[in-house]
Amino acid sequence: GIVGCGTSNGLAMSLLHESGEQYGALDSTFLICKGQTVPMDLSHYSSQNKEYTSFLTFSWAFIADVDIESESIRWLGRLRNEVWSAWRAVWLRKYKARFSYLPPSKVADYKTKGITTMPPLSDDIPADDWVTIEDDFILFWAAHVSHASYTTYNSPASKMQDGVFQIMVIRPPISKYQLIKLLLGIETGAHVNNPHNEFFECVAYRLEPISSGSFNDLDGEVIESGPIQGHVLPASMHTFCGKS
Repeated sequence: GIVGCGTSNGLAMSLLHESGEQYGALDSTFLICKGQTVPMDLSHYSSQNKEYTSFLTFSWAFIADVDIESESIRWLGRLRNEVWSAWRAVWLRKYKARFSYLPPSKVADYKTKGITTMPPLSDDIPADDWVTIEDDFILFWAAHVSHASYTTYNSPASKMQDGVFQIMVIRPPISKYQLIKLLLGIETGAHVNNPHNEFFECVAYRLEPISSGSFNDLDGEVIESGPIQGHVLPASMHTFCGKS
């Protein structure tokens, strides 16, 4: 079980949300005491030189820039994300990349078995089943839980064990005002209805940055930059979660 004690606590909030509980240490403790467990997805990532296991989100471009660069004002606490988001929205960046993904319709038993192997990063993506987009990106945010933090309802469609990533993408053109309006909706999940927002559901994906200067941010930590790929590990662990 998870009792959130930090500044973000996305996993704790995701478990409480799926269980129909409010956010708080007492609520998380109550969830554990009920003793009900559910399977939960994890994910495996490969960069050029390293391997990672993830339980929360991967971000690149806008969200990663905010998360990593705002470390310089960490003394502001949770407010640092809001302050740096406004700064980055005013001085907006876009990054060119190649994004390839494998839709769940192409994988049998994706909710229970997933895929067992990914092609090496040095190999081309299989053309038959995968979809590839090469474009400019403002925001790229992959999740397999509903909340990236206790105030960030970034992926309302995500469940603890559904076998898929929900990848949120924003591409140009979008004005700074429209971007700020969209970002303000993330706290309640209202952003999903914004026409400038796209969601891609997949069991695996590869992201190959073409522009330089971007961060790879996995579960809130900066990792090796450059090409990266990930796939869902369905029902890889059990955690305390569930309604009465």
